Amino acid sequence: MSDTKTDERPRVAAIEAERPAAAEKPVAAARSAAAKTPSIEELKPLVGEWKWTQKSADGNSEVDRRFKLTLNNGKLGGTIFGGEFGQFKIADLEIASAEFNDGHITLVTDNGRTTTYEGVVQGDSIKGTSIGTGRDGKPLKRAWNATRVVEAAKKN
Repeated sequence: MSDTKTDERPRVAAIEAERPAAAEKPVAAARSAAAKTPSIEELKPLVGEWKWTQKSADGNSEVDRRFKLTLNNGKLGGTIFGGEFGQFKIADLEIASAEFNDGHITLVTDNGRTTTYEGVVQGDSIKGTSIGTGRDGKPLKRAWNATRVVEAAKKN
């Protein structure tokens, strides 16, 4: 190999390395521009109580879980209520952040161990995944399928 070709390779590699980084910036900007803030009318159907059954990390037991979404000053918030897995109690947690866009919802709680609930809303159902950290400090990913709690019809 000649010195000229050796000198060209790093220069070509450096130019190629710069191209992807430059191309990513407009894509990220386009994604941000495409995301819109949902209207209060789009958020209202989410307000209320939802429930799901959560399996323990080892899959040997289940606990009924629920959360309540609220709408305050145009922002979603609320509480994810605790439960018990045998001897382990799960405390109630305020929702630290809630986002809804194009049928997708993301709820985040943080009690020192952040859990993110992501799902697709379809009518009275939310199906997705919760991702957090188990008591052992290891990542924990579970299916999350919540349904709206519907109050029993009042009898006359």
